[in-house]
Amino acid sequence: MNLAPDPTRPAVRARPVIGVGWLARAGKDSVASILVRDFGFSRYAFADQMKEALTVLDPFLDGTTTVSTAGGIDVASRGRTTGAEVERLRESLSTLVLPDWLGFPDVDAATIDAIITSLDPRLDGTSTLSDRIDADGWEGAKKHRVYASEVRGLMQRFGTDAIRGHLGDDVWVRALERALVQDESLGGVYPVVISDVRARVEAQWVHAQAGTVWEVRRPGIVAVNAHSSESGLPSSMVDGVIENSGTLDDLAQTVATLVNATFGASPARAAA
Repeated sequence: MNLAPDPTRPAVRARPVIGVGWLARAGKDSVASILVRDFGFSRYAFADQMKEALTVLDPFLDGTTTVSTAGGIDVASRGRTTGAEVERLRESLSTLVLPDWLGFPDVDAATIDAIITSLDPRLDGTSTLSDRIDADGWEGAKKHRVYASEVRGLMQRFGTDAIRGHLGDDVWVRALERALVQDESLGGVYPVVISDVRARVEAQWVHAQAGTVWEVRRPGIVAVNAHSSESGLPSSMVDGVIENSGTLDDLAQTVATLVNATFGASPARAAA
């Protein structure tokens, strides 16, 4: 990732930034909630724009045929039961998801097909991601007794393999920058906690803002699968470790101790 000044990127104003990583169910959101409640932080996540873009793309959660099992995207695009869905995905990516949500208006057809291939969605289902999100919200969808595995898999493949893999490592960093600048335009510059730092490029961005990266650990919590997004960060990129082994009150006390050690004063005052 190029961290040098880039005139094509929005200018994010200086403010305290904490990035929290990284395993699912370790307590990242709890730490972020404490920072919001007790220290006046605003919560963001690199995955926020990813979730919105994936919901717009709206792949199936069920069905028996994927791009890979169909024999590739060329074969799938000609299939009697799969062709219509391939064309819908192509159209959605080229006219909505990439230009409107991710800021890529001119992606060529070969790259769009490569994105779909890396996502490897189901092509002949009846239940879509947006159906599940409307019914249960994202957290409920990720825990659904039938669809949890596919929802998590789509998030990982879309965010990492499909979009970052074909459009650049810093796609979601740029999306977060745009969200920060947009919110600044509505008034106020507040300390920021980013609740889902998993990739090196994300930790690098936090550090480039003079921010700090914390890892949350919880006994018994391991990676939910072998996807690269679950592999974590090297210790050299982690500035503080939170052992989440007690109650929420214990966690709040640990967070307060780290905040005081990091900033030496209220982050909200430091951002003024």
